[in-house]
Formats: sequence, C-alpha cells, structure tokens
Amino acid sequence: MARPIENRCDYFSHDAGMRNHPKVKAIRTKFPEFGYTAWCMILEYLTGADGNVFKYSDLQFELLAGDFNIASGNIKAVVDYAITLELLFNREGYINSDSLDGRLARVYAKRGRTKDLSEEQKRDKITAAKVPSQPNENKKAKAPRKPKENSASNSSDYTECVKYWYEDFRQSQWTFRAVHGKALKGIIKQIENLIAKNPPKEGQDPLTVVQMFQLILSKLPDFFKSKDLPIIDSKFNEIIEQIKTENLRGKSNGRASEYAN
Repeated sequence: MARPIENRCDYFSHDAGMRNHPKVKAIRTKFPEFGYTAWCMILEYLTGADGNVFKYSDLQFELLAGDFNIASGNIKAVVDYAITLELLFNREGYINSDSLDGRLARVYAKRGRTKDLSEEQKRDKITAAKVPSQPNENKKAKAPRKPKENSASNSSDYTECVKYWYEDFRQSQWTFRAVHGKALKGIIKQIENLIAKNPPKEGQDPLTVVQMFQLILSKLPDFFKSKDLPIIDSKFNEIIEQIKTENLRGKSNGRASEYAN
C-alpha cells in the first residue's frame, strides 16, 4: 500500500543567520532567557504540525509547555509578540508563519499537492456551519458576498507562484522570508485586479493568476530580471507599462501588455 501523503513536513530550512534577523533580535532582546529557544521550537512544532498550524488556545499553550519545558505563559508571550512583529499570524484562531509556509511550499510542490487545512480546522468549520446564526432585528440583512475566483488568500495560487518563482524562474538557492511572502501576496492581488478590470477578448480563454504571473515574469524588462519580489511588487504598474511599450514597438508580443490600460 502506498504511503499516504502527509499534511505536515519533517524539516525546514534554517538560515545560519536567523538569530541576527532584526525581528528575531527583538524577540531575543525582549525575552533574553527563553525567547530564541521558544522561537526555534515554535518553528519546529509548526513544521511537524498538521497543516503547519496550531490552535491559539490556553490548552494548546499548556501542551506546548510540556513539550518545550518552558512555562505556558512565556510561550504565549513569545507568540503574541511574534504576531505583533508579523513573524506569526493568528488567522481564525490558528497560528501560522507565512515565511515558513513559503519555504515548505517547495516540499508540498514536490509531492504534487498543496497543503490542506488541518483536521482540527476542518472540524471547527463543520461545527461553525452547524451552529444556526441568531437573528438580530436591529441589523439589516447583508447580501452574501460572491466569492472571488482568484483571491490572494487562495493557497493554491500562492503555492504555485512560489514554486514557479524559485524553481523555474530564479533557479537559485532557496531563500524565502516574511518580506518575500508579503510581496508575493501583493503581486497576486495586483494581478487579480488586472484580470478583473480586463476581461479576455472574444475567443480567448481567461488567464489564471498563476498563468498571468508566469507571463509577466517571461516578459520582465531587463532591468527587473535580477530584482527580487519586493521590488517587482512596488514597481508592478511600471513593469506592466514597460511591457506594453515593448509590445507596441514590436519587440515582444503577449497578453500581459493587454492588461496595461
């Protein structure tokens, strides 16, 4: 019987200079006796946890205390401070690290799948769906929001873009930090806006976020080919305009320029 594909990882890449990252230094300074130890153990725990998350709860902190041999209150203090520093994020009651998720995306990509929600998250969503909402006569009913097909929160788009950037486009040593994850999400959001504002011409299939990301990178002006994700995010509109200009000059062709309107 084939080994089941796990929703967790066995290891994560650890930069030799992680202790000197400004935000990690802030943790070391604020909690000199246990801060760095707790931070490293949190990353290790997230890596091996189902869905690479853990629940933000008093019980979970008690369980971590037994594992880390650090007082639960101290672990919670480190987690809370890391959230303030945007090293960790509390999303719907579950803690994750965007930079760690970016590094682990390569592992999941090699498995030919994307990371799923943890079983605990799935149970919470089922429980929430079963609880009937209480009507409030003082509030007007809101029309349900139509879900977006391409959302920056779409983990599949994010994972596929990470994989393409480092394995196909950059083909360089693996490095991915919170600043890269934030920039990539910004790029994805701008791509979503371009796609929404510029529907495909008659007879053309709509481009997905991942296809558009790949197309833009294939048409990057020479100056930006050596730049990292934060620069591409901040200069996104300028890049699209340059692609459009090059297309009009006949030096390139492609649908990326159609979106620079």
